[in-house]
Amino acid sequence: YCKRGLPEACGDYGGDFMVGLYTQRNFNDAKKYLQYAVKNTKHEWKLAYYETALYIADDLKKYSDEGIIGTIKAKFNAYASDCINGRGVKDTCMIAYVYSTLVPIDMLGLTDKEYYKIREKMLASDIERNGKAESKLFKREMFLENF
Repeated sequence: YCKRGLPEACGDYGGDFMVGLYTQRNFNDAKKYLQYAVKNTKHEWKLAYYETALYIADDLKKYSDEGIIGTIKAKFNAYASDCINGRGVKDTCMIAYVYSTLVPIDMLGLTDKEYYKIREKMLASDIERNGKAESKLFKREMFLENF
């Protein structure tokens, strides 16, 4: 579907190249597909997601293929903790969320129930931190509600 120009498919493909679970890791391809998604998505929420994924791609490129899953897990845990505890940068909660979507939940060392409880706390913290108008996680909720 990416070859047909569907921005969301290209964004997903970019994430695959970033992590290397379903294809070889290739940061040039990851950035190319994520940038296409940024330029072509029509959804504000998806734009925020792909822009954050581009930021994360730059960070992940410095880690080895062998340790990438552990790195993603550690980064998610650190950003999620900062989000829930009101620490870190404005987009800490969004960064944590995007990290959590790069691998299956069990690879984060969490059950579905544990993950969704953390995500609820992250949403509440993001709204408290940024207000509903600026909360990227709240925008995600509104996108899914209206989808």
